[in-house]
Amino acid sequence: MGSHLADTLSKSSYEVISIDITPSSSPIDKVKYVISDLNELSDRILEEILKDSLLIHLAAISSTKNCENNPLQSLNVNIGLTLKLIKTANKTNTKVIFASSEWIYPDSEEPIPLLETNRLELTEITNLYSMSKLVGEWILQRYANDYQILRFGIVYGERNPPQSAIEQIVFDAVNQSSIEVGNFSTARRFIHVQDLCSGILKCLQGTSQKKILNLSGYELLSLGKVIEEAEKLLGYKLTTADKNQTPSIRNPVPDEFITHFNWKPQIDSKEGILRLIDFYSSTIERS
Repeated sequence: MGSHLADTLSKSSYEVISIDITPSSSPIDKVKYVISDLNELSDRILEEILKDSLLIHLAAISSTKNCENNPLQSLNVNIGLTLKLIKTANKTNTKVIFASSEWIYPDSEEPIPLLETNRLELTEITNLYSMSKLVGEWILQRYANDYQILRFGIVYGERNPPQSAIEQIVFDAVNQSSIEVGNFSTARRFIHVQDLCSGILKCLQGTSQKKILNLSGYELLSLGKVIEEAEKLLGYKLTTADKNQTPSIRNPVPDEFITHFNWKPQIDSKEGILRLIDFYSSTIERS
């Protein structure tokens, strides 16, 4: 996400500074890279970087598994670092764009619309990652002078190894491996990384009175639909299995974001799956 966003912003005449703990595998000429653990950057250096800037706060341990395996580090990064950045941003009059997640919303067996105004209870959170994002939102609202919270849908794109469910299904389909899912009805508002970046760009260029907004795909897409679309595009039947587990549906509606920023996703499910097919097919050819 960070590399795609840096590329999008640099092409839109922004001066981009990327701070990351690891070097970029595909550095961009126009981007300045600072290789550092943000928690170890001095306040003075951080203030110099944030002066006359907008801060897009993507840094997090974002895997539920990694959070559970490293709870202390997860809290230090996902909550402690957010506090540090807010403190510095307030000093430099910097607006913070905070990457939250649809994970803060509860799962459902039905496609219930999840809106920014829904009341969320910390006691209903079932994993550390979701908790850290919800607490991060509270910290922004309590302490930040200027901020925008964006609740991302499940982000996907052409990357290897695959990470999201839609990527894994298409990867297995291209390799003609058997596909097993918990329930074909499980569904998410997947958003392609290119659409996510264009949405963030719109957010930077505009203003909204709504401090919390969903930024997700326009279409609620089930895993069964992903498999069906992949079969059509590949031209062969896949070996699939539905484990008949309770369906997990999360439906964060992005209508408020679309209205406020005059934005809409450009990559529908068919095009997104086709891009994944082309990418994973070329990966097989190269290997």
